[in-house]
Amino acid sequence: DSNIKINPQKYYISLRDKKNFIYLSFRKKKIKIAVMLPFEIGQKMIRHHKLRQFTEGIQKFYGSPSFEVTIENQSDIEEVLNLIKEAYNHQNK
Repeated sequence: DSNIKINPQKYYISLRDKKNFIYLSFRKKKIKIAVMLPFEIGQKMIRHHKLRQFTEGIQKFYGSPSFEVTIENQSDIEEVLNLIKEAYNHQNK
């Protein structure tokens, strides 16, 4: 979508339209993605990557229900792309 903006910051990169819906954080061997969706949606969509539910304090910091996906390899990356699309669609409801 042409409305999506890539918002680079010092420690992360976010994807945004009206507000941020994905935060990407890069490490040497993995990528951590903070997703602005309820954890239950992530559990249904992600089967092959690690999920971590954020505490209430972290969710309050982000301003919406959120969780983290850790990508350590490229296999099954399609499910992560579908999750990013869902986060974008959820934001624009």
